[in-house]
Amino acid sequence: MKIFGGNRPFHRVTLRYTSTEPLKLTVTGKEGDNNVTNAFFLEAAQDGVFSGIIESYLYGGTAKKLVSFDVETCNGKTADFAVKEIKTERLKQLEDYTVYLENDRFKLGIQMLWGGTISYLEDKRGQVEGLTNLVNRHDTGRLIQQSYYGTGYIEGIYDPGTAFGTAWKYNPVQGGDQFGNGGRLIDYSLSKNTLYIKSQPCDWAQNASRMPFYTENTYTLAHDHIRVDNRAVDFSGYEHTYESQELPAVYLVSYLDSFVCYNGEKPWTGDELTVYPDLDFWGPRGTQIAYFKEHNTETWCAWYSSDDDFGFGLYVPNVDSLGGGRFQETVRSKSDVDESTSQVSPGNILRMTAYTPIEFSYLLATGSVEEIRGVFTENKAFAENADLRKDSIDYRLPSALQEVTTIDFADSLHRAMYTPVNCAVSHDETQKALKLSTNSGGNVMVTFNYLVTGFHLQAEDYPTLRIEYMIPKENSAETYNSEIYACAGETVNPTAEAMIWIEGLVADGQYHTLEVNLSQSPYWRGEIHRIRFDYFNAPAAGDVMYLKNVSLG
Repeated sequence: MKIFGGNRPFHRVTLRYTSTEPLKLTVTGKEGDNNVTNAFFLEAAQDGVFSGIIESYLYGGTAKKLVSFDVETCNGKTADFAVKEIKTERLKQLEDYTVYLENDRFKLGIQMLWGGTISYLEDKRGQVEGLTNLVNRHDTGRLIQQSYYGTGYIEGIYDPGTAFGTAWKYNPVQGGDQFGNGGRLIDYSLSKNTLYIKSQPCDWAQNASRMPFYTENTYTLAHDHIRVDNRAVDFSGYEHTYESQELPAVYLVSYLDSFVCYNGEKPWTGDELTVYPDLDFWGPRGTQIAYFKEHNTETWCAWYSSDDDFGFGLYVPNVDSLGGGRFQETVRSKSDVDESTSQVSPGNILRMTAYTPIEFSYLLATGSVEEIRGVFTENKAFAENADLRKDSIDYRLPSALQEVTTIDFADSLHRAMYTPVNCAVSHDETQKALKLSTNSGGNVMVTFNYLVTGFHLQAEDYPTLRIEYMIPKENSAETYNSEIYACAGETVNPTAEAMIWIEGLVADGQYHTLEVNLSQSPYWRGEIHRIRFDYFNAPAAGDVMYLKNVSLG
């Protein structure tokens, strides 16, 4: 083994190695009078190269010398491991926490304190007076960045915490967490038009919890667009559930108030676009904007100003849907730190697999809607995004879920089809059922998403909803009232008008089947989107419900 520069001051350590298992590397360096450790994760590799920067580097710190390094496997298995070379080196100190790439057209800013996320994007033609940065950087959850979702609570192993008043899930966010802590810079490389970043995200719902997870971004400027190549690896070892992923998460200034995309059947032919002029946020006109038709490959979108026909475009090949909306939708602000924002997240239902990288790329463009569409049309074949394809065996839902009308919670695959709000969710192996736990009094709900299957069900074919449930005797009340929100056709998200009131769910410790006539609702027409079950109308903390299955018939 060769060690280069081990007795000299350094910021970065580079390891050439072979390993049959993923590794955790702990590097100890002398900083000041103290020994300081930095932990890194290494992928299994036949001829691997890993570089990691000490955490104090961004704050002016330098390690005087390499004291030691220790290696252990991430998964507890025995590894065939060998180190070929270790090198330490000093880096030039950054002049600013934001690193800019710039050409004649664009100025792109990457925030190094927030995991190397995009915090600044300017079209230097200055087409709208007073509008410079198009990216909203109000907090670490905004920006343009990678964000993923995985498992929920695992007793004795993982507790993801709470965010926005509800039990959260495993959620590595490149920019940081809800408490304002930033993602950690692991490595970077800068050239004239390209910046490579490796970073360690925070768990969104926990305070200053760095995750066993790496995101990588390569930002490249072209004359009329920006290319971003993404890579992510989870080192947790957890078995994750299928989740709706943000590919990527994008937050923009709220001055861009109108949304447009193509969702026809003649992609890349100049066919008519669909404009959404008044989206709100997490409300009836927001959240899920569009599901792309099966053969539509023109999967780009844009937020633009209705006053100026100037905006921001995003193109991600092989995504299935577009989610988002406008927060504080009555506000139109050109400020990049304003609380109001216009947001979009192209999405797929994907399951992360520990130690297996997921990769995808996207393009950014600015200008008029016509100009943005032209750029994406010219570059429509820029990336395959194979990991996002419907036939990706590593990540996508298997064919067993393609035609499901019964959600059986004894089947782990079917657990991909629900989203909880204001409740803790776990799978009870004894009951072979989904356990819904109420953490505090309030509105508790679970949403069943039928569009994740890729199979388009028509409401007219399924007039009846059946829910097999059990409420323990130990609950705070003997009976409960509930609400069903059946969303189909033009009713994409729950509205008060689409609510069906349910009375008298019995808390006797026995399983019952709740049967609901959905056809009584005039909104239960057309393609089925989702059904929201507000299962306890007035619960107390600690109240529990078990669900065996939910079926349409």
